[in-house]
Order: sequence, then structure tokens, then C-alpha cells
Amino acid sequence: MPGESKQNFNKGLSTEEAWQLILDTRKRLTDSPSLEGRKTRLVTEAREALKDSRAGRDQRYQTFLQNVLGNADRQGVLVCAAALGKTRVLAMRAGDRRALLDKIKKNSSIFESPNISYLVSLHKVPNINGMSPDFDP
Repeated sequence: MPGESKQNFNKGLSTEEAWQLILDTRKRLTDSPSLEGRKTRLVTEAREALKDSRAGRDQRYQTFLQNVLGNADRQGVLVCAAALGKTRVLAMRAGDRRALLDKIKKNSSIFESPNISYLVSLHKVPNINGMSPDFDP
């Protein structure tokens, strides 16, 4: 039922549910370097959150993205943003978010892919300094 899926969406993902979404998204982006509608919006939202020094109420999302960036570089940010988005990240319990960040750190090499790197440049995901290096093919 429509109400049930929304209810499950709002309850917050477990670490394993979030990790599975990340793995599924990584595989899809590795196989085909394109983002569609909603995923493009989620990546744009993440890019803006990383660039905004006054995150305000989005501080937890910005902190999550900064941790992903520090552990899995811009490729990890793109995949996590496309897979989860701000709403899902913020709905997770703090312990699940921390456990997910640990998984991302331990498995950071899975985000390395020419197709994902291409998308990072195309969507101008910022680096640790908030800058978007120009794509130079």
C-alpha cells in the first residue's frame, strides 16, 4: 500500500539496508554512467550541502557527506547521495549512520570507477575544500 511504503521510508534505514542501496547504486552507475531525474536532484542537493558553510538544520547531512568525502572521496559522495539522499540519511538513527560510515571507510575502494569519476566531474561534486575541479578528459 502507498501509506506503508512511506511509513517504512520514514522509519529510517538500518545500516545494512542503506549499505545495500549504496551497493546497488554503485553497480548501476559503474555499468552505465548516467543519473536520472531524482538521483540528479539528490546529487545536486549533496553538492550544495557540501559547499554551504552555513548548513543550519542540514548540519547532520553536511557532516555525513564530509565524512564520506574524507573516507571515500568524491566518488563515494556521489554514490551515497544518489543512493540515499538527505531525507534517508537524516531519518537513520545516529548509530546506524556511524556504522554506515565505518562500512564506507572500510570499503572505500569500491567507489573507484571511471564511470563514477566521469559523473563526479559532470555533476561538479566538490572536493574536501569545497571546490569543483574542472573535468579534463
